[in-house]
Amino acid sequence: MSYKNIFPEVPDVVHFVVEEALNNLDERVSVKQTNHIISMSTKMRKIAAVLVTLLIVSSVTVTASAAIRKYKLRFVDEMDQSKVEELYGLTGLTETLLTNREFSEEELNDRERLWKAYENDGLIPEKEINFISDSEEYDGKGVAFCTADGIVYLPNEALSEEELLEIIDMEERMVYSVSVVNSYGYGTDYRQRFDEMTDDEIDSLYRMVNKNHTATMGGFSRALSPDEEERHQKMDHEFKENGAFVEKIIAVVDTAEDYDGKSVAYAAVEGKYMLPDREVTDVEFLQIIDMQHRIYYMFDRINREIDTGYRETFPSVE
Repeated sequence: MSYKNIFPEVPDVVHFVVEEALNNLDERVSVKQTNHIISMSTKMRKIAAVLVTLLIVSSVTVTASAAIRKYKLRFVDEMDQSKVEELYGLTGLTETLLTNREFSEEELNDRERLWKAYENDGLIPEKEINFISDSEEYDGKGVAFCTADGIVYLPNEALSEEELLEIIDMEERMVYSVSVVNSYGYGTDYRQRFDEMTDDEIDSLYRMVNKNHTATMGGFSRALSPDEEERHQKMDHEFKENGAFVEKIIAVVDTAEDYDGKSVAYAAVEGKYMLPDREVTDVEFLQIIDMQHRIYYMFDRINREIDTGYRETFPSVE
C-alpha cells in the first residue's frame, strides 16, 4: 500500500514511516462479503489520514514545501470544504474532463503551452469556467461545464487563451479536490487497490481508452430507469466512501457490435458502457463504477509518473 500517489510532494522518508506505522497496527481491516461485494472498514482510512497529516506537518522539508505548485496554494485560499467536495463528486461523474467536440491541432498545441505556463509561471484565467445544469443551457458562447453529463461544451470557433486556461484550471481543481478528500480518509480504498496495478496493466488500460476517437466517452448504451439511477448513485457512494467493490472487472469488448447483451460490458471503440435490456444489478453497477475510476486513476498515475521522471511520456498507442 502506498500513499505516494496521494501526496507526491512528500519526501520518501515520510511515506516509509507512514507505511511502517500502518503495518505495525494491531487492528486489521475488517471485510464483509455479500453477493461478491466487498466492503472495507473506514477505521483504517481514518487512522491513515491522521498519521499522514501529523507526519506531513512535522516532517516535510523546506525543499519539499517549495515543490508545491503555486496553483495548489491558490486553491487552498479559494476553495472551502464544500467546494472541494462538490468538485470531488463531479470527478465521480466525469473521471476526466470530456468535451462536446475534439480540440483542433492548433488548440492542442496552445493547450500544452498554456498548461506549462499555468503550472510553472502562475498564468491563470481571469475567471472560473461557467457551470450549467443542463446541456440546453449552453448558448454556444465561451466554455461551460455541464454538471448533468460531465461534458465541457466548447464553441465552434477556435478557443481563446482565456477559454483554454479556464478548462485547464477546472481540471487542476478537480485533481486537487481528489487529493484533499483522500487526505480526509475518504475514497482511498479503491486507490490503494489500484496502486497494485502493474505498469503493463496501466499501459493496456491507456491503449484501451485510446481506441475511442469520438468527442465523448463514458456514456451508457441506453437510458437508466429511475430505480437504476437511484441504485447507481447509491453504489457510487458505497464505492467511494465505504470501499465497496467487486473482484471481477467489467468485461471489455472491442466494439458495441461484439456485445452479447448478457451482462454489462465496456465497448472500447465507442467508449460506452453496454447495458442489458433487463435491470442492471448492484454488482454490475459496481463493475461499471470500478472501470470509471480505473480510467481516472490511470490518467492521474501516468501524469504523476511523468512529472516525477518515472515515465518520459504517455504509453505508445498501437
